[in-house]
Amino acid sequence: MYLKAIELENFKSFKGEMVIPFELGFTAITGPNGSGKSNCGDAVQFVLGPRSAKSLRAQNVKDLIFNGGKKDKPARSCTATLVFDNAKDASGNRRLRVDTDEVRFTRTVKLNRKNDSVTAYYLNERSSTSTEFRRILTEAGARGDGYNIVLQGDVTLLSTMTTRERRKVLDDVAGVTAYDDEIKRADRQRKKAEEYLERITLLEDELKIRLKTLSKEREQAMKYRNLADALENARVTAIHARHRSRLNDIQMIADERTGYLSRIEGLSESIRETSSELLELDDEIADIERQLNSVLGDDGKALGERLRKLQVDVETRKDRISDSESAVEEARDELTVLSKEQSSAQDAFEQHQVDLSEAEGALVKADADMTSATAEEKAARDAISGGDRATHDLNRAFGKATEAVTKADETRVTASLEADRALNQVTMTEERLAELEESLADARLTRDDQQLIGEDLQIGDGNNDRGQLAEELTRLQREERTLMEQTEDVERQVREAERSLARAQGEMENKSGAKAGLAQAVSAVMSLKDSGQVQGILGPLGQLCEPKDAEHEEALAFALGGGMNSIIVRDDETAATCIKWLRDNRAGRATFLPLNKLTLRRPGGKAVMTSRQDGVIGFAFDLLIYDESIESAVKHAVRDTLIVRDMGTARRHMGGVRMVTLDGSITEASGAMVGGAVRGRRPQFGGNIAGMNAVQQAESELSRLELLSNTVNAALAESRQNQHRLRDRINNLGTDDSSLKLRVWQEDMKRANTDFESADDKVKVCNAQLTEYKNVHRKAQERADAATEAYESSVTARQNASDSLLSSSPEHVSERLRASDELRNAAMQAKIEAESKLATGNANTELLQRNVDEIERRISEQNTIVEKSEARIEELNAEIETLNIELGTVSEAHEQVAEEHRELNERSKSLREDRAGIKAALEQNSATRESLRNRCDELSQEIENKRGLLEELTQDMASQNIQPLSEDIDLPSVGDAESSVRNIERRIGNLGDVNMMAIEQYDEAEERLTRITDDSVVLRKRRTDLIELTGKLEGERKSRLTTVLGIVSKNFKRVYDRLSDGGKAELRLENPKDPFAGGLEMWCQPKGKSSKSKLRLLSGGEKSMAALALIFAIQDYEPSPFYYFDEVDQNLDAFNAELIAGLCRLRSQRAQFIMVTLRKVSLQMADHHIGITHAGDGCSRRITDFDREQAIELGAAAEAELKAAEASLEQKAELTKDLPDPSKMESVPEELPAPASLGGSLLDAPTEGDKSGDEADEVDNEGPEIIESDGPDVTITSLADRAADDKEDMVERNEWVRAVDAKTAEEEAEETEEEAEETEVPEVEEQE
Repeated sequence: MYLKAIELENFKSFKGEMVIPFELGFTAITGPNGSGKSNCGDAVQFVLGPRSAKSLRAQNVKDLIFNGGKKDKPARSCTATLVFDNAKDASGNRRLRVDTDEVRFTRTVKLNRKNDSVTAYYLNERSSTSTEFRRILTEAGARGDGYNIVLQGDVTLLSTMTTRERRKVLDDVAGVTAYDDEIKRADRQRKKAEEYLERITLLEDELKIRLKTLSKEREQAMKYRNLADALENARVTAIHARHRSRLNDIQMIADERTGYLSRIEGLSESIRETSSELLELDDEIADIERQLNSVLGDDGKALGERLRKLQVDVETRKDRISDSESAVEEARDELTVLSKEQSSAQDAFEQHQVDLSEAEGALVKADADMTSATAEEKAARDAISGGDRATHDLNRAFGKATEAVTKADETRVTASLEADRALNQVTMTEERLAELEESLADARLTRDDQQLIGEDLQIGDGNNDRGQLAEELTRLQREERTLMEQTEDVERQVREAERSLARAQGEMENKSGAKAGLAQAVSAVMSLKDSGQVQGILGPLGQLCEPKDAEHEEALAFALGGGMNSIIVRDDETAATCIKWLRDNRAGRATFLPLNKLTLRRPGGKAVMTSRQDGVIGFAFDLLIYDESIESAVKHAVRDTLIVRDMGTARRHMGGVRMVTLDGSITEASGAMVGGAVRGRRPQFGGNIAGMNAVQQAESELSRLELLSNTVNAALAESRQNQHRLRDRINNLGTDDSSLKLRVWQEDMKRANTDFESADDKVKVCNAQLTEYKNVHRKAQERADAATEAYESSVTARQNASDSLLSSSPEHVSERLRASDELRNAAMQAKIEAESKLATGNANTELLQRNVDEIERRISEQNTIVEKSEARIEELNAEIETLNIELGTVSEAHEQVAEEHRELNERSKSLREDRAGIKAALEQNSATRESLRNRCDELSQEIENKRGLLEELTQDMASQNIQPLSEDIDLPSVGDAESSVRNIERRIGNLGDVNMMAIEQYDEAEERLTRITDDSVVLRKRRTDLIELTGKLEGERKSRLTTVLGIVSKNFKRVYDRLSDGGKAELRLENPKDPFAGGLEMWCQPKGKSSKSKLRLLSGGEKSMAALALIFAIQDYEPSPFYYFDEVDQNLDAFNAELIAGLCRLRSQRAQFIMVTLRKVSLQMADHHIGITHAGDGCSRRITDFDREQAIELGAAAEAELKAAEASLEQKAELTKDLPDPSKMESVPEELPAPASLGGSLLDAPTEGDKSGDEADEVDNEGPEIIESDGPDVTITSLADRAADDKEDMVERNEWVRAVDAKTAEEEAEETEEEAEETEVPEVEEQE
């Protein structure tokens, strides 16, 4: 195998296509300086693969393209092709493992549109890669980075480099650099494993401590969970018990109602029969009355009329006596009340006089204090007057401010007195107006009563014909029947409305989230407050507070829950009064919050700590607006409830504190959680209870129907009363005293109208006065407010002047001024209060005096009424005695006339008695039926309510997936079931704060401790394996280096002996025990020089000869099919150059030698010659027909050299046959990712920096390398899952990990720097 030709196209200085042929043997390339002869070597390196672009004497691959010279256009691409002869050897093998006689290695560089370089490789015109080039050529011994290619500076560099650099050259020759990479990789893995072990040890200790703590909390949590399960079962049992109980109640009530309905049907039938019988009796009685009228004479009628008139007169006077007695009794009762009021008014008047005296004394004392303060102030100001001018000006300003305060105070006091007097006038006028309006109302009532009496008298003055009266009686009876039917219909509608109201109230109770009867009770209590019947009721909590932010309204409403309907009262006495009223009136139940008994308590420590966490908005009571007076009630209702953003926040902090989210979900302190959708409306702030509108509509409808029922009942009662009066008129026909009653009524009506008109006029006058007094008071109050504002401004100005004066005055004088100022202020305040008391007191004195006088006047009036009424009673008694005498006489005469008609009278009387009995029975049956109907309605409503509750309970059970149990299953009573629930809840409460997360946390910690233990075992084994592997690789590396050193050193001795004509040379390790800790010395002793001479003391030529000897020694160890030397003889004299050329000629018998040279002796010894020149245009050209004189034939020396080289190769094969092959050495396993227990991820996997240079080259040229895991568990998903599980522990050790990682990064940076020094990274920009 040998290099057959170099084919170039636009490569560096070669324009266009150029072919440079080569043959076996020793070929010399020569030409003028700058002609481009060295570019031939650059082309060889370009194809073989250089160490860097700079070795091609170019900044980058773009500079390899022909630049156009001086006249031509720059090319856009270049090509270099090495053509190798690849004939088979005697054994039939080819040195290049390509099955062709000729192998072409081509590399091109092209510029794309963006002017970026694109490199391509071709093997025998087939697309290939740089990796394939290197592999094929390296196997044949033609490396691009070996010493088969020696450039101009390599000889000098080899002779002047340090011993360590020279040893690294030997490392590369011996192939131990692969060991270096593996050893470093193993060391890095070992350090990281030890790092992980250290972390794991720390975490293991922490987890053991945490497990010890969590074990107790887990035990508590397990108890809580078991009790919670038991509580859930108990609650389900209680729900079943309530469901069974409500079913039984409904059945029992239904049975009772069925019995009542049967009785109602019987009573209705009896009432119909009795009503028919009653009508028959009425007809018979009317017929008898007609018979009596027809047979009764004129005398009998006259006596009857006179008898009835006398009876009416007696009864009328008795009624008037009764009225007079009532008036006397009312007057005496009024006198008793007035006596008490008189005593109270007199006591109030006397106490007021005492207060006025005290106020006058306080005013005198205030004036004295003002005088004293003025005198003290004057003395202090006089003391200040002797000061400087500034102090004097301040003193004068203070005096003016004091005078202004005095004047403003006088004006304010005067205006306040006027305003108070005007206010007293308004108050007195309002009280007078109230009395006058009350008198007007009484007068109007009296007038209306008289008008009704007059209507009755006018109606009664109609026709008195018995036939017409009988017909009227029949009409009234028919009207009664119609009204009774209407009454039944209206009563049915009333019952339906009552049921609707009950349903609405039930829905209101359900919507309000309260217990049964609560909303009704709240409404009833508020009606007590509105009517003023009970004092001290403030109102429901939901109406007395509101959210500060509308965003928090729903959360706060659920935080309060049923507490929004709790009623706030002043004290416990008011609460007890309301509870008694609710119980007596069966108006439901309510919760009361008495302010005098509620106490404030500070929030718990857990709640305070939780309130500071992220996502917690704050305490519920801090998010409400309310009056300070009800603070204790608000805090009692919401307790330590916290408002949080969402359920995630609540879950993080749940346990030991009650929290409500913005959407209304609740986590109790015990750990219970409440949430979901809400049926109906939730409780609202500032408004009525949910569902109140429907209740109000139902109540309004019921009120309308009740009013209609009362109207119909009143019409029915009036009809029956008219029938009664009509029958009396029929019985007493002829004894009418209507004219007398009419005259009395006219007089009474006249007096009533006069009293009404007088009272109305007084009210109008008082209203006008009140309007005037209010205007006066408004203006006076405005003046008083303006005066007060002016006074406050003057006081502020005086205080500012005082402060300025005090700040510039001596300390003792300032103290006197300050004391006098304080005394003046206190005296002025006392004076203001005293004058205010006196001003209002004088007006109140007049009011109290008027009150006493008014009471005395009313007492006098009542005494007069008593005297007149008693006199009227005596007069009426006398008239009754006279009328009774006449009545006796008329009765005797009437009896004689009526004797003849006694039979008809007795029959009429008997029928009337029968009718009365039947009527009483009918009314009794009707009342009983009505009572039974009401009871049935109550039972129906109760059944409806209980069915509603049962339906609601059934829906709740369905929402909880609870099915009703069959009746054959025994259940405890509701009380026993609820008692069981309470007992379990009490046991849960006794557990206190429970960390429910402890169970999961304990299991997680235990599982993680197991993982940590497993990871620790894996890491310890990996560390041991890496230590053993490092020791093994170190041994193999040392063995290989020392063996190769022996061979190369022997070759070096032999070659140097030849080149120096008997000189001595040797390669020595600086540290034979640890070769890699030291360098490689190159000892040379030229012939005739001392053995103690050192390399650095030799001449330049001697150093070059020694370096070339080493190069030939290395070539003997690593033979190549061709060698390329670029002017290696330029620093040598002719003698040494001839030695080098001769040695190349000798070695060309077994390998192709190509040398770029200008030395004549070298050109003479070359077998073949190639000339390169240029024509001054920057383009290189090959000289054709270039020849040389035939060289001297090889002699015995060439044969001896050939034998020596063969012997060296045989020795190498013998010595290295037992050495380990670096390509087959045991490699370090893939690095373990970070342990799962430490939250490992692929970020901890080996990076590109951990790869060797060769691997980096392959990545650059062939694309990224895919690294597969050794096992299925190490995946991104599994590691990410584990990382998420261990996230909270990662936070605790972040700082420590960062410190360790920083240290590791520093160590890796140092190692990277060392690697950079050892191996140059390819800089050629390539793209396949």
